[in-house]
Amino acid sequence: MLIGGFIFGIFGQSLRFNASSIQIAEYIVNHHPILSAFNINKLKIVLIYSSGILITANEINNLVRYILQTIDIRESKEGENDNIESQEIKKGKIIGIIERIMFFFFVITGNYTSIAFVLTAKGITRYKALDDKKFAEYVLIGTLLSSTLAIVGAYLAKSMVTIIR
Repeated sequence: MLIGGFIFGIFGQSLRFNASSIQIAEYIVNHHPILSAFNINKLKIVLIYSSGILITANEINNLVRYILQTIDIRESKEGENDNIESQEIKKGKIIGIIERIMFFFFVITGNYTSIAFVLTAKGITRYKALDDKKFAEYVLIGTLLSSTLAIVGAYLAKSMVTIIR
């Protein structure tokens, strides 16, 4: 409710918190030892960036996984062990989450060259596996889609923060 209220309060001038929500939020901010150091604008910024990180880590992961399954670019080889396949997917999911969070922070801090460094390092580590055309297409589409969505999400969060300031 709080996050949605802040977001809609930024974009829609007619959408506001009701009085009791404002009182509850002010009470929490004023009586919490850590949050009392924040004014309401700083708290909004923290909530926007926190929401952006959570969306980047989880929701974008679900979207990328859905798109990759929809286009069904990766075909299983006969005799391939399903357990190895699922372990590989789990590792790729964790790598993707970490990668998107890093991209989010790189965009927020304006450190764009680090994005290129991470993508290059990922390409080097997968160099031998990229000989398989299907796997290479799968990794390339997944990486580009994941990176693009993370960067767009970070720019959206950054633009929302500039509106608040």
